[in-house]
Amino acid sequence: MKLVTNTQITLDGVVQGNGGQSENRSGGFERGGWAMALTDPEGREFVGQFYQRADAFLFGRRTYDLFARSWGVMAPGSNPVADALNTKPKYVVSNTLTDPQWANTTVLNGDVAAAIRELKAKSDGELQVHGSGTLVQWLLVNNLVDEMTLIVYPVILSLGFDPIWFAVIIVMTVELGLIHPPVGMNVFVIKSVVPELSFSKIFKGVAPFIVTDLVRLALLIAFPILATWLPSHL
Repeated sequence: MKLVTNTQITLDGVVQGNGGQSENRSGGFERGGWAMALTDPEGREFVGQFYQRADAFLFGRRTYDLFARSWGVMAPGSNPVADALNTKPKYVVSNTLTDPQWANTTVLNGDVAAAIRELKAKSDGELQVHGSGTLVQWLLVNNLVDEMTLIVYPVILSLGFDPIWFAVIIVMTVELGLIHPPVGMNVFVIKSVVPELSFSKIFKGVAPFIVTDLVRLALLIAFPILATWLPSHL
């Protein structure tokens, strides 16, 4: 079998906690769930097809436990990813797992490299590795990877904030600058179109919009997830 890895990764190289807010908080990581808001129907279809063409799966222990708790309990026919995972052979690299509860699971320990080479030599098809960042690094060092797929998300987590949220804040700030006194370019545009209006009347007219924009800006600063919630539900 050909060993193929599928990794969801940010622009700055983060692979941890892509699926959920509290999925993987090891090392104090608190920015989980970064992939969900940016995954569109085409992306979900691609991932589903990727899983379905697998002949077997290989996991590190952390990803295996996570998948067993989520995909492993889904009913047949409920999701193509779950169907693939629940019906095909699974291999997990672990020195501590002795009694896996997820059906059709084999634990690999001892000479793992030799065991994986044996698996690859058995038959044609794909032995897929999803997530399992630590395992993928080890596989690369041991020259066991035949093909890598990287799904790169336009997110930079090392900044401490979501660039999409930051872009929304910048746009809203610019909008405020166009109507906010004492400059407000749009105010001068209105004055040029309707010369008889005084600046004070124009500023009074735009005051409700200024207040509304300030409230929206405050909400986005207090609750950054609002900036990506709507795109993730379209």
